[in-house]
Amino acid sequence: TVVMASKDALSRIKNVVEYLDANDGLCKGEAIREWIEAKIEAKLHIKHCTFYELQHLDTRHRDLAMVGMNLSTGQTEIFSYKTTPFVVISDAVRISMSIPFVFKP
Repeated sequence: TVVMASKDALSRIKNVVEYLDANDGLCKGEAIREWIEAKIEAKLHIKHCTFYELQHLDTRHRDLAMVGMNLSTGQTEIFSYKTTPFVVISDAVRISMSIPFVFKP
């Protein structure tokens, strides 16, 4: 059976594709980053805690690492004390959880 899409449905799909192309995604992801930041700050009592600060603060979490995509280079990046000591952990979480076209870079 062949199913034909209505002109209205095709128009909606076109609008979504144009929106994604113009805006790089549906969600900014800022609310999630702020929520993660609040959880880290509540636990560690450090605002905008970096991998460097965590490394020198708590021996239980020294090996924290995350993976994200560098959209400029197309390469995978590892966020950790060794590779990105001064990156804020909540920013690294935001980067690592981003799904292309869902979350804006």
